[in-house]
Amino acid sequence: MQALYQRQLVRGKVYAVDGSGLGDDLRLVALVCVSATRPIIVAWRLLSGPALEKGHEVAVTRSLIEQVLQVAGPQAIGLLLADALYADGPLLVWLKYRQGIDALVGLPQDRLLYQDLKGLADGHLIDWTPIAICARSVATSNRARWR
Repeated sequence: MQALYQRQLVRGKVYAVDGSGLGDDLRLVALVCVSATRPIIVAWRLLSGPALEKGHEVAVTRSLIEQVLQVAGPQAIGLLLADALYADGPLLVWLKYRQGIDALVGLPQDRLLYQDLKGLADGHLIDWTPIAICARSVATSNRARWR
């Protein structure tokens, strides 16, 4: 991995993480820089046996990110794209507040996150004020930071 960064083959700060099953016994988790013209895999782990258990991919993701930050520096990743498997509270908090990395995680339609939050707010269990925000304006305002 170090050679990729030393030769400046990795450009940009937008990364994606994803896992893929390789049969019943193996799973590949990859961290990919997706900022440049062509995506480049910068770190990966092949999981087998007990490592295939639910939730282990989150720990592996953290390890992959730590590896990149150690080699490329603390500002190497600005935005991490992930699917619902990575919608893990402790991981997202660690990314944002410990590493300064924004995360965009897609949730399936059957996850009623907005309704859950509204229910907690209606029950005065959390302080929450809904605001209308355009994803495009967020992306535009952070574009320079993610490059």
